[in-house]
Amino acid sequence: MLEQALETFQSQVEASLDRVNALGKRLKKLRTAAESGDLREIGKSLSDLKELGSAVSDHTGALAFEFDEAAYFPEAFLAELTTAAEAAGLKVFVQDGKLYCYPLLVRVKTADRAVQIGTKVERGIRPSVLAKKLGDLHSRPPRFKPADFLGVLHRAWRHCASANETPVLALTEIYDVLTLMPGAAKDYTKDDFARDLYLLDKSGVTETADGSALQLAASTGTRKASSTFVCIAEDGSEKRYYGIGFTSGEAAR
Repeated sequence: MLEQALETFQSQVEASLDRVNALGKRLKKLRTAAESGDLREIGKSLSDLKELGSAVSDHTGALAFEFDEAAYFPEAFLAELTTAAEAAGLKVFVQDGKLYCYPLLVRVKTADRAVQIGTKVERGIRPSVLAKKLGDLHSRPPRFKPADFLGVLHRAWRHCASANETPVLALTEIYDVLTLMPGAAKDYTKDDFARDLYLLDKSGVTETADGSALQLAASTGTRKASSTFVCIAEDGSEKRYYGIGFTSGEAAR
């Protein structure tokens, strides 16, 4: 496991650092002796330096991080991170190479040996440290504002509905509108959109500022997988969303 491999390597580095520090202290003494002309200390320090320098060379030269990264990512890494997160008191779920820790979504970037939390890439992936970071982020006030997100969906729906007769549109159309800008789909992925749909669904907020009522259609078995947005809920169940519609304030009343 990565945690154990890093702990072993850290011990090796700390042992090397101890010898480097000892060498540094002896060099400082030698500098002081040279400044004052303490010939006895110069002779003693020069003798000690050979031994200390040899110890530093031996320890730093033997440093090696022995770990099979290719076999570890992403499955074993996610499993170890899940264990560390649960040990830290977090409720997490893994699906399709992603870890859900609401409202956080963690993606493994295998080629970079990193993870992405939201839009930020984290290169420090020691499971215990990463689990603590997730805990810190999880404890912060949520940034997601259901009413604001609902308003964005409504504006996008009105844009798409102008060319359609049906009040319920495929969510893929809405997502395409939300990610029209170059690079937008990379910063706001389909997984992010699915998570936000779930958070909106969970919030119970269904009415826009002008009184339009949300209709969020769940996916059925007949829907194409490519047109369905899938999210893992906080209880571990799978939530699937396919279509969205709005009923005007007057019609709703």
